[in-house]
Amino acid sequence: YASYLSGDIQDSANAIAVDSTGDVFVAGTTTSRNFPTTTGSLPTSTLIQNGFITKLDPTGSTVIYSTYLGNVAGETPILGTTIVNAIAIDESGNAYVTGSTASQNFPTTQGAYQVIPPKNGIFAFVTKLNPTGTGLVYSTYLIGTKAAPATVGYGIAVDTNNNAYVTGQTASSAF
Repeated sequence: YASYLSGDIQDSANAIAVDSTGDVFVAGTTTSRNFPTTTGSLPTSTLIQNGFITKLDPTGSTVIYSTYLGNVAGETPILGTTIVNAIAIDESGNAYVTGSTASQNFPTTQGAYQVIPPKNGIFAFVTKLNPTGTGLVYSTYLIGTKAAPATVGYGIAVDTNNNAYVTGQTASSAF
């Protein structure tokens, strides 16, 4: 099959994964205010560039879930940019994503590795979404202890014990 997945401005699919049942997960970035999301999706501002995760059935004819990931209301467009670069799926259907964000308010979870970034910069993140795409299992910045021009997650994999492995790039001397 072939299909469009977009809103009315600019959308970019950066990663794709398939689970054991054939469901297809697409992840990327959107600036569209009307990118197709589903009921119960994660709250975020649609006024700036956000990451997205969309899950389709094996035939590509039904959207199982589609959600934004990234910025919250109140951030300026330049400071709120979030890009999802990679996705992996575990045996339970949880989606793991990584990429970069300039958001000071990127959604993190309590007890996560780094819940507050240093001021200013581009930060890597690692987020695990539940199988329905309606909640975060965990979400964390992945940066050094000092602000750096950029830290970006480019790849992610999950092993059979649900450990996430992330590759990327950093300019931080204290990563």
